[in-house]
Amino acid sequence: MPVRTRPGSRFLAVAGLWLAGAVVIGLVVALVAHASGSGGTASGSASGSTGAVDPVGKIIAVDASRRVAARPLAGPLLGGGTYDLSAHAGHVTVVTAWGSWCEPCRAELPVLRRLAAATYGAPVDFLGIDVEDTVAGARAMVAQYSIPYPSLVDADRSLYTGFAPTLAGDGTPGTVVIDARGRVAGTVIGPVDEAAMTTFLRQLVAERP
Repeated sequence: MPVRTRPGSRFLAVAGLWLAGAVVIGLVVALVAHASGSGGTASGSASGSTGAVDPVGKIIAVDASRRVAARPLAGPLLGGGTYDLSAHAGHVTVVTAWGSWCEPCRAELPVLRRLAAATYGAPVDFLGIDVEDTVAGARAMVAQYSIPYPSLVDADRSLYTGFAPTLAGDGTPGTVVIDARGRVAGTVIGPVDEAAMTTFLRQLVAERP
């Protein structure tokens, strides 16, 4: 026997469905708004960061009072010899991950070359980490873009994964900036913004003890 419902019950059921739909739509809108807003919490300055993900290319800065020591980083260099970050204490250092297979890295290299050649009032060191690459491909890219700074060989990405803080992850390209006291001062997801990085490096140099 068919189940019969009263007109009032049918109205309440329909109204309930509309209400449930409105709640779902409201939740979706709220989540989208939250995601969009969280991307702009950090800035391209040293004013501070809660660790929220910043728009690609912008600096996720860390207040000086909240910085932690950079993890150890040492290994063989693409051009021969070895590098140990601890031997460069006292200098602001920009560590950037790249690979000849990475198209965004190619677009970023001219910017990094100009940043490495710029003056900031005190020396700023630059170091590349060539990840998951072939030696031939990496050397050809260094020559093509006239990259003046050394790069570590990181064929299995273990050096970068072990070094990059969770604040930025270990994507490529990716950059970690170390202050003169050996602490993580900022990170960048994706290609760096030249103007923002220039300002940031000058601020870090001015902070030196």
